Amino acid sequence: MTCLGANMFANSVSVRAMLALSACLIFTLQNPARGQSRSLALQGMFCNTEAQLDIALQLMGQGFKPRTAASLSNKTEVVCTYVDLLEYVIEHPVEIWQNHSAIAATKYKALLMGVIVGDQLRPISPPAEIFFATPQPIASAVVERPI
Repeated sequence: MTCLGANMFANSVSVRAMLALSACLIFTLQNPARGQSRSLALQGMFCNTEAQLDIALQLMGQGFKPRTAASLSNKTEVVCTYVDLLEYVIEHPVEIWQNHSAIAATKYKALLMGVIVGDQLRPISPPAEIFFATPQPIASAVVERPI
């Protein structure tokens, strides 16, 4: 799968295009330290809480580019990060919300296990819970539905 760069927004502020970029799935790798556990390396919008992710997505829906939406979400501290120059490695994605309206997005929570910078995987210890959105579902994600 080829990821489009930030230049794809030069002539369009399409929410679908922004979410497509934020969901760019780069590759899947095996993590031997976790046995058969699968890690995903992703780029896109990542936030500390679901509420913070909602704010960033709302801003993107209003036409802000992802980097600007992340900046505007960070009023008093850094809570959202637009990751496009490196990759976040996550495990155990759980689908927490799927929208079938104008903004076709699926929100997830997962464990942030590390960051890939260049060719180097830099583990995060302890892993941190993180929230992110994709326009297409992640097939390996567990689905969590409200009762």
